[in-house]
Amino acid sequence: MTEKNNKRRSKKDLLEAGLNILARFGEGALTIDSLCKKLGVTKGSFYHHFGSRKEFSRQLLEHWAQEHTQRYIELCKQAGSATDSFCTLDALAQEIDDDVEVAVRAWALRDPLAREHQEHVDLARMEYLNKLYLGMVEDAELAALLTQLGYAIFVGSRQIMPRPDKARIGELIGLWTTMFKQYLEGE
Repeated sequence: MTEKNNKRRSKKDLLEAGLNILARFGEGALTIDSLCKKLGVTKGSFYHHFGSRKEFSRQLLEHWAQEHTQRYIELCKQAGSATDSFCTLDALAQEIDDDVEVAVRAWALRDPLAREHQEHVDLARMEYLNKLYLGMVEDAELAALLTQLGYAIFVGSRQIMPRPDKARIGELIGLWTTMFKQYLEGE
């Protein structure tokens, strides 16, 4: 599926197309040719923005980290309290593109650069999640356990094969949130 080249493509266009190819076909299909064909641009355009395939991979992983982690954290911070931020995060977690999440994790199993970015993203997500839990339970050990359990649900629900559909993953995350809220009310 080649898109018509009616306009100049930005670096962000190339990165978004890269995430799309990665999610649909995996890292092996993420080639300069496939990217250029998808957007209807020349290899010169690709090299103008990235210089090399390795640099593209680095920037693609940074783009993924920014769009799928840092941007969500910033949106949650605007919610105010730890509880409101947690509810916002719960809603956003259900909107994340599951195929991108799975594809990056699969890539990270084979590639040191992808693994480095995956570890950075996991740490950033868990650090923020821990901060939220700590703001709600005020017990560092319990907050750490809740962080690991909550994040394991988020990651694990996307790794089960056959993968639950988006609605079912939403139900799993929603159930965890409901159980946690009930726990807080019972304290």
